[in-house]
Amino acid sequence: MAEDARQEGPIRGPIAVVVSYYDARPAAPLQALVRGLLSGDAGAPFELRVVVNHDPALATPVALDLPAGITVAVRENVGFNIGAWEHGWRMDPPRDAYLFLQDECVVRATPWLSPFVRAAEQPGVGLVGERLSPPWNAPWDELARRFAGHSLPGHEIEGRAAERIACYLHYLRAHGIDPGAKGDHLQTLALFARRSVLVAMGGFPVGRNYGEAIAAEIGTSKRVQTLGLGLREVGREPFTVFAHPQWLARAEQHRRMGWRG
Repeated sequence: MAEDARQEGPIRGPIAVVVSYYDARPAAPLQALVRGLLSGDAGAPFELRVVVNHDPALATPVALDLPAGITVAVRENVGFNIGAWEHGWRMDPPRDAYLFLQDECVVRATPWLSPFVRAAEQPGVGLVGERLSPPWNAPWDELARRFAGHSLPGHEIEGRAAERIACYLHYLRAHGIDPGAKGDHLQTLALFARRSVLVAMGGFPVGRNYGEAIAAEIGTSKRVQTLGLGLREVGREPFTVFAHPQWLARAEQHRRMGWRG
């Protein structure tokens, strides 16, 4: 399986750009991102797929005002953004590679696609993103001490509330994902991978609640590392190509605390 994932050489387009969107939220950020993608130089051929996580409280899915030629798929709201991405890369037709984006992302630099392609074409690279989460680049026992007594909504083990690290490790092991020595991972804000890597890793792990969604974010990187492949930021600094408003301030806070990013 790992050997299949190590396919090197040029990535052939078009590349599928899969954007996740939850229709209980306003569509304005999604529409702005689509405009940014279509108006900015991509540097490589692409097609757009918008995967809508439909809120069952809404009678019908929201009618999206998007340009013609964009594929829109509507699915049950399961697994948050990662669940939508998992659906999107498995849609026909298959492509050599995929760029996955949350709808809140904003194009920050052009060309916006070719830097991901170049990074993914480097030997040994399995997953490319905007930001390796600095606080999580630590051994699991250190993370357990740091987060001791810390829990969040939707963090549970077999129906009982649990501390964060225990919740994540339980999820990873229950899904056969080797957690490795550390919690290092790429944040699931913008990710790029070859199809061969996605197939070899068995796709994205999908969580059922908030705690499992964070565990699935970590598990995505861990599945790639288990294949013997590396994680890489697309630029010299986080948020080089795509920014995420929610995380820009957090990244600056981490920098002031001495963490890169």
